[in-house]
This record gives sequence, C-alpha cells and structure tokens, in this order.
Amino acid sequence: MHFTEAKTILTPQNGLNIYRGGPNIRCIYSPLRNTSSHVDDFEDVEVKENADSLLATALKKKRNKTMIIMGTLADPYVPEEMKLELTRKCLFEIKRYDFGVSIRTKSASIKRDIDIISEINEKTKAVVTIPFPTTDNRISGLIDPDMSAVSERTLLIEALSRRKIPVIVALDPIIPHINDTEESVLSVLNIAAGFGAFAIEYGDLKFTLSPGSREYFYKCIDERFPEVKPKYKDGFNKAMNVKTEEVASSNRKYLIQEIEEFCEKRSLISDQDMIRDYKRKYENKQSGEQLFFDF
Repeated sequence: MHFTEAKTILTPQNGLNIYRGGPNIRCIYSPLRNTSSHVDDFEDVEVKENADSLLATALKKKRNKTMIIMGTLADPYVPEEMKLELTRKCLFEIKRYDFGVSIRTKSASIKRDIDIISEINEKTKAVVTIPFPTTDNRISGLIDPDMSAVSERTLLIEALSRRKIPVIVALDPIIPHINDTEESVLSVLNIAAGFGAFAIEYGDLKFTLSPGSREYFYKCIDERFPEVKPKYKDGFNKAMNVKTEEVASSNRKYLIQEIEEFCEKRSLISDQDMIRDYKRKYENKQSGEQLFFDF
C-alpha cells in the first residue's frame, strides 16, 4: 500500500475512486487489468489520502446537485478501508452537501456504513449495486477471490433493504461454461427477490476483453477452471492476435428471456436503461421532487 496526494477526485461523470489496485484486480475479469489503466503493480493498493478534503472542495463548488458514483473502477471497500475510513469520510461529505450516491461493491464491509448511507437516502438518494455472479461459493471464489461469501452478500441485501436503501443485484460477470446456466442464474434471482432487491442488472450478459485484461482472463481460465479450458480453445489461440474480444454465452438470449420473465413475475425492475438512469438521476426528497420508484 502506498499513499498519494491527488490533485483531483471526481471524474467528469462524477465518478469517485479512492483506491486503486490490490484486491480490485484479482477478479477473473477486471477493467483495471487493461493496459490503458496504467497500473504497474497490481498487488499494491494506491490510496488517495486526501480524498475526503478534495471531495469537500469539489462539492462546494458544484452549482447543481448530482449523484456521486463510487465503485465503477475500484471497489470503495478494499480491506484497507476498514482502518483508513476514507470511504466513510467521503460519504459524510456527500451527506453534508446534500448530494446523492450510487455505490457498487462486492464487499459486505459496506454494512459498517449503513447508518450514513441511510441518512443520505432519507435526504436525497443512495443506491447500492451488489455483484452476484452465482450462489455457488466455490465458483464465486474462483471468479473473484475477494468477493464476500454468498451468505454475507445475501444478508447484506436484506440489511440494506430493511433500511429502505434501494439494492440492485448485478449478474456480473456471467462467464461461458462456468456460471451461464439457467439453474445458476435463477438461484441468484431468487435470492434477489427473496431478500429485498428491487432491480436486476445484467447488461447483455457479455463483456469485452481488452489488452491486459484479456491475457489475464485466459490465464485464470487455465489456472482456476482447467476443466473448461478445451471449450475456450479458439479464444486461447487468438488471444494474442486481437486487440479486443467480446465474451458472451451461447445461452445469452435464452437467459435474458428467463431473467425478464422472472422479474415480471416477481415485480423486479429489469429495464437496463431505466436502471442506468435511476443510478445517475439525482433526487431531492426534501423538496418533494418526484422519484423514479417508490420504496
């Protein structure tokens, strides 16, 4: 771990990334592995030690209130956060200046901050997205060794929902020949519906591998899932000869249909454009501004 004095803290899209590297990159599919991200030491966690003060300055200057987006590139709840509390300090600044927040995390450690997240949600809006690729703990651990256990994420959905904090369950990543079965997907959907999630995020059940992340993906297939390596033969052969590669299950269309039908029956939101807009749409509950959904 090393500390750095950052000069800016928010991206033009209001993205907030306090940490970089470390456990964020052990997932079989991690955008941080892309060569364009310029991460040199994947085991070293970079910490923006002045994140909270920079954020406070940035929020004071903003003319219009917005959602602050956390976790798009780096998980805000890396193990170091439990000691440093920079994410928590930033949440206090978001609350202090009446901004909203959208958090994506694979870690149940976010439960520590349910109090402040709930307070933000009472005034504006706080929404939490939890990646949930499978309910199989073994496979989940192989896909991403740093993801909290299935039981922990299940209880997290319930804990957040009880506090009226909107929870989105993300079927991500869905990997061909590993967790792209109807049984696997439906097991996640049942947990989402049974423990209080309000929406299912699945994109198109595909992802794009770029230089860096592509080589790492196939390395993980080789080491973590050797039994399916023969099914990826073409991918292994061409991995070094293409710039980008789209990975999608042959079951994709059928699975999407199953997801849509399930969500309709269980009253879960599944419109992907609506979910994306909801996470980015600022709402002021104190002024009576109309909400996307009523919880």
